[in-house]
Amino acid sequence: MERNGDDQSGSKDQSTEVKKDEDKMVNAIGALERWQIILCLMVAVPTKVSAAWQQLGIVFVAPATSFQCTETNLTDSIQPATCYKDCVKYEYYTEFENTIISEWDLICERAWMANFTQMLCMAGVLLGSVIFGFIADR
Repeated sequence: MERNGDDQSGSKDQSTEVKKDEDKMVNAIGALERWQIILCLMVAVPTKVSAAWQQLGIVFVAPATSFQCTETNLTDSIQPATCYKDCVKYEYYTEFENTIISEWDLICERAWMANFTQMLCMAGVLLGSVIFGFIADR
């Protein structure tokens, strides 16, 4: 009789173990299989690619640019990559046709503004991730 009692208690232990091992999330969405991997890749890859373009954008928008004064009022000898207070027009040498540096003359005393644009972009990323992350969690 003791064996029957042991068998019954043994089956109770097994049924409680099975209940403990059940995961409600796994039951709801299924185990990690091909569909879940494809779904994760479809969501993660475009997000990471767009984030990479945002991070690398400043390389294309404000690249290292050589310049030279082409029109000046007072200075006779003009050197490349030299700032002149009396310069009327600068010419820019870069791989890109149009950049924020050439568009807004971000050289000499205004060169810090090119870096400031990157800082503003990153501040937007920080605030956006905090604010929209909170909203998404709601």
